[in-house]
Amino acid sequence: MLAVKQRLGTTPPAWGRLVAKFWGGVSEDRARAFARSLGSQPTVVAGNAVLIDPVERPKRLAVLAYRRGAGVTVLDDLEVVLRASLWFESDRSKGAKVKAKPIPMDAVRGLFVNRMAADDIEFSGEPERGRCTVALRTTDPGSVMRVLAQHAQDIGCKLNVGLHEVDAGVSGTTSAR
Repeated sequence: MLAVKQRLGTTPPAWGRLVAKFWGGVSEDRARAFARSLGSQPTVVAGNAVLIDPVERPKRLAVLAYRRGAGVTVLDDLEVVLRASLWFESDRSKGAKVKAKPIPMDAVRGLFVNRMAADDIEFSGEPERGRCTVALRTTDPGSVMRVLAQHAQDIGCKLNVGLHEVDAGVSGTTSAR
């Protein structure tokens, strides 16, 4: 009780970043709705993920995200690993095989030209089958998420973004789903 009283009237220190990740068919809509509900809190929405950076009251925001069905990760480190999957949903009609629209990998690679060294980015997946994954380490995940979200919107594909600390096994990341 004494520790609580000593902190009365002081603002708790900023605690890093918080990521809320949604799943399911309407995950992108739920992510946008969650970000809107936070008012003036600085957020970035990319696909199914909401990044809150910086976050001042992570416990409060984590509870709000959990109530909306999100998984929550708190990131304390400056550098994080961002992994994004881009894909086109195929229209399947009564068992007919539909050829997937390819992901233009040159355009995806072009998003990162002059932003970071090409050695720091991993591209994988099957772009000719309409899916690819980008993994990179960054100190500014918000700007990378904005670029990826805009590109996904421009080409009309889906986007799934995940963030975790570089050494998630050692640091104190709390993650749940």
